[in-house]
Amino acid sequence: MGRIGNFIDGQIVGGITDVWWGVQFPDAEGFRHPVVLYDGAKNLLLAPFLFWVRKTNPTPGATAARFVFWYAFLRIFIDLFRDYPTHRLDLGTGQTLNILMALLGLVLLFRSRLRRLGRLRTGTAPAPRRRALSDPRPLVSQQVALTCLLLLCLTMPSNWTQDIPARYGTRHPGLEHSWLYPEIDTAPPKTDGDRGRLSAGDTAARVRWGGGVRSSQEATMPVPKFLVAALVLAPSLAAARSPQAESIIEPQSERAFPVLLETPGGGSTHTLAGTAVRTKTFFNVHVYAYGLYVDAEAAHRTLRRWRSHSARDLGRDEGFYSELLEDDFGKTLRLVMTRDVGGDAMAEAFTDALAPRVQQYDREHHTSGGMGAVSAFRTYFDSEELTKETELVVSWEPGGTLITGVAGSVRGEINSPALCWALFDVYLGKDPVMKKGKRTVIERMPEILGSVGGQHPRIDLPGSYVSSKPPGT
Repeated sequence: MGRIGNFIDGQIVGGITDVWWGVQFPDAEGFRHPVVLYDGAKNLLLAPFLFWVRKTNPTPGATAARFVFWYAFLRIFIDLFRDYPTHRLDLGTGQTLNILMALLGLVLLFRSRLRRLGRLRTGTAPAPRRRALSDPRPLVSQQVALTCLLLLCLTMPSNWTQDIPARYGTRHPGLEHSWLYPEIDTAPPKTDGDRGRLSAGDTAARVRWGGGVRSSQEATMPVPKFLVAALVLAPSLAAARSPQAESIIEPQSERAFPVLLETPGGGSTHTLAGTAVRTKTFFNVHVYAYGLYVDAEAAHRTLRRWRSHSARDLGRDEGFYSELLEDDFGKTLRLVMTRDVGGDAMAEAFTDALAPRVQQYDREHHTSGGMGAVSAFRTYFDSEELTKETELVVSWEPGGTLITGVAGSVRGEINSPALCWALFDVYLGKDPVMKKGKRTVIERMPEILGSVGGQHPRIDLPGSYVSSKPPGT
């Protein structure tokens, strides 16, 4: 909309052209490239791409990083058609800013990539307690960044944004210069053969600026340096202070899942492979969000033949899911309730899903005791209500031991390979509880399998589990 407004008011014209779509603006000679329409079309096409990124890549900062980079990078080529009367370093003023913004975008893309891989360390001190996930208030650093961005735009030295009365006074009577928009000399420099040597009579009025020649008044146009510094530093401050800097957001439920999770009892740290949401009824009511975690080093070693596969290919290959379920390495499921559910209802739902699976496992592996393990597992839930935001974590340890934590407290350990397999088969098997979730909970597996040695730096996260079992049990 802003670019359409620029076009209607004849602002920001392109270079002279003879193309059939050239436009004659009221304050410019000849037919010009309608660069504001080019830029508007670019922005319009960028919007659906960013919505797609937001939907498919919930890593905090991923959408913002792509916006900063692609907005600036594509505009570099659009501005080649623009008529820039002011220059910095032999480039149009806006081109300098485009390049700086594109470089900042590359930095943010790199940080976003590290965060998605779980390799971004934001400090060794324990993180502060997270805000409520439903709290929509921006951080102070984000507010500062937005304010600096707006102020910087208002103070950019350009004859199109500064010399307001001269350009638009005839169409908008009453415009006057002010401290924010001072009068500046933007007449083309007069040179005597050499670009850097001024003709007689102009030396007092003009100075050299990085190879270009501009008026002395414009060259000293005060753009507050604190605005530029704050604008550049604010994204880093926001990332450092964000309570979700080490988490990935499940997009449908908007619940945060830490990239690295300490298993119940603190035995090991597992890496997030993906997230999903459990829905019920025709209206897709959210019951809980869940994430799959794996021992990254063990997965990298055990599933090495799948390293070259994309997440899409893995999601379509039942052989991958079969190996993921059969191989004896650490795996964890973390569930976050999105609504209040009775403990007995949750216990009944688990029993209905697990009973036929443990019976199948016992038949195929000639074992017994699966149903007894299901009964023991049920007791962890049927005595209390699972309120909204309650966290359930079940960890499958090597050797077939299932450790369960509820609301930050370890409930117990059950040694039953049948129960371990059955529980994870509910989400990863041939008949999963959520077919779409089966694909999304392994979307980060290619990155885990492709990482060097499966290693990810450990991040100290709040909310470690405290065992409720008596000593010696």
